[in-house]
Amino acid sequence: MSFSQLLSFHRSRLGLSQAAVAELLQTPFRTYWSWESGSNTPNKFTQQVAVALLESLRSDFVPARRKGGRRSDRERVVRQPLVA
Repeated sequence: MSFSQLLSFHRSRLGLSQAAVAELLQTPFRTYWSWESGSNTPNKFTQQVAVALLESLRSDFVPARRKGGRRSDRERVVRQPLVA
């Protein structure tokens, strides 16, 4: 399997979006997109690290995806005003 195929396989196995995997790998979305599309590939060391990280994740430990839009009441952060 090529590097781009491995990325796509593990992303679908984990049920994540490209943006979520890019965030996991601490890579800009556009960079991850180019890796998965095969238009660009990182050096061999980066490839090994990225694949090893994705292989080590189990789908039941990946946080649930959140659809775009507003946060639910549980996800909202209550900010306290600063007291001078």
